[in-house]
Amino acid sequence: MEARLEARASSAVLKGYRHQVQDEPSPSAFLEDGRFNRGVETLQRTGKLYEVLIRAKDLPAAIAFCGRHDLGPLVLDHLGKPDVLHEGAAEWAKRIAPLAALEHVSCKLSGLITEAHWHGWDERDLLPYLDAALECFGPSRLLFGSDWPVCLLSGTYDQVCGLVGKATASLSESERDAVWGGNACRVYGVGNL
Repeated sequence: MEARLEARASSAVLKGYRHQVQDEPSPSAFLEDGRFNRGVETLQRTGKLYEVLIRAKDLPAAIAFCGRHDLGPLVLDHLGKPDVLHEGAAEWAKRIAPLAALEHVSCKLSGLITEAHWHGWDERDLLPYLDAALECFGPSRLLFGSDWPVCLLSGTYDQVCGLVGKATASLSESERDAVWGGNACRVYGVGNL
């Protein structure tokens, strides 16, 4: 596997990798797997980014995993998929704080509406999670992501944008620009939009 990753390292179009760790039989065990960790180390060493796709229950394993892989940027997908139906935003913020303390980890503001009651969610219930992400990661390490087309299971693209728009409304214009695209350009190594 390491040889294949190294062979792709010279690709200017390929910026990073993501594996759906959340769908493994034991995501926490998968994040501990030696072969997988060697692969992530190889891709970071060759300048590629890795996106961490887990559910909230596997957050402790993700924190340990991200702590081991600090040679390059990591992106937590979908805010770590907080269990919005069973865990309040304040409790989630406490659990995400150790991950946010790792400066090489950024977080995508995406995927939240599909964690709520489909077509029955209320933005007032979800905004506290976005506020917690802003508090923990700060506007310089948050990236807008729509989770399109998956978001369509629970709402519209416009609703996702509106939710993030409300969460970032109190930021300065430059901070909003960073969240809405600038941070992604920097983290993924693509030119300014």
